[in-house]
Amino acid sequence: MKSIFKSHGLWELVEKGIECSYSKGAGEYDAKKKEKEESSGAGKMTLTELLMKNAKALGLIKEQCLMRSSLESLIKKLLRELGIS
Repeated sequence: MKSIFKSHGLWELVEKGIECSYSKGAGEYDAKKKEKEESSGAGKMTLTELLMKNAKALGLIKEQCLMRSSLESLIKKLLRELGIS
């Protein structure tokens, strides 16, 4: 489950929660965050983007391993029923 949340960039929300604020402070925070992202340089991946990409890859790998394991189990069962193995 952690991989799924990370792949969508949500794991930080799970760990730290979310702070709701309807004051001017929230708007100032958003402006500072946007300014910081812009100053970090275009074309560079942020840490969050990199973690999301890695989590997506890990999720795909886990899915493939599960599918492969299920397929192997099915083949072994069919071979036993047919008396081949």
